[in-house]
Amino acid sequence: KLENFNPPLFLKKSFPYQGYLFPDTYNIPYNADEDFVISLLKNTFKNKVKDIDGETLNMAAILEEEGNNKESREMISDILWRRLDRGMALQVDVDKDTYKNKGLPKTPITNPGLESIEAARKPHENDYLYYISDSHGIFHYAKTYEEHMANISKYLKK
Repeated sequence: KLENFNPPLFLKKSFPYQGYLFPDTYNIPYNADEDFVISLLKNTFKNKVKDIDGETLNMAAILEEEGNNKESREMISDILWRRLDRGMALQVDVDKDTYKNKGLPKTPITNPGLESIEAARKPHENDYLYYISDSHGIFHYAKTYEEHMANISKYLKK
């Protein structure tokens, strides 16, 4: 309901800053335009996020979308970092390119919050390589591909 704000133009102008626009609750002046809002989100990111490299930011963006709470993001973070270390494809549903291309996406897929950034920086060490989220948002982890397939059969197929 901002009188000078054009949502499609905002999306077009903000796209180059994907990953660097901090998601938060803001008090935005009624007469704010797209450039003002982009500047506000970019400045908030700079003030709240210190010393982050592109790889960690890209991982945090994936965790923002893959996990649904602090615990799941920290667990998934460890799984995905180890997949990268092993040369495995990430195979995350939030970015289908990760099924055919190894490594992280070239740019962040979304704008992560602090919880996801911290999870990317400090994963919860575990022995799993696979995970799924069931229809209730509960995560199920597996150490082997066979266990993973059993989880899929048990929790996703009806």
